[in-house]
Amino acid sequence: MGEVASVPVRPVDVLLALFVIGGALGTALGRTRIGAVVALGAVGLGVALLFLRHGAPDLALTQLLVEALAVVLLILAFRGLPPMGAPRAGRLRRWNLVISAAGGAAVAALLYAAQAVEAGARVSAWFAAASVPAGHGRNVVNVILVDFRALDTLGEITVLGIAALGVGALLARARPAAAARREEAP
Repeated sequence: MGEVASVPVRPVDVLLALFVIGGALGTALGRTRIGAVVALGAVGLGVALLFLRHGAPDLALTQLLVEALAVVLLILAFRGLPPMGAPRAGRLRRWNLVISAAGGAAVAALLYAAQAVEAGARVSAWFAAASVPAGHGRNVVNVILVDFRALDTLGEITVLGIAALGVGALLARARPAAAARREEAP
């Protein structure tokens, strides 16, 4: 097995991790859909700040933009829904908590175990060496996204565009129904 690099944990990293955990708890315990979406946006913001803190400003900017778009689209999609119903019974809610905690612990354990696995030669050195001659750029992340993985990036942009069109169509369809309800109201 390969050696895992040790990275010192600084207080700002702990604060950002607590911010992300707080946002996740706010999402799970939110009483309204909008509040849960905003808390979920806080999770994405915390992750973007962690990326920025560890020297990945391009990734942080991408995360921030996608997170902002997701929050706006979800709020637009959820604003026409009726209020959330009453919370579930205590026993069912505790069972859901146990399942969620077990799933989270399993994913954390798998990620921890995956850090110790050395699957073979790393391609990062090749990308770093090939970014200037093959991609004509010094920003390795941008060269990977634009030159080496261009069709993958195009596919992701297409999916986001189709999702935005779908939300727009839903909102356009909901507006006449909302206007009709307002006209019927005394």
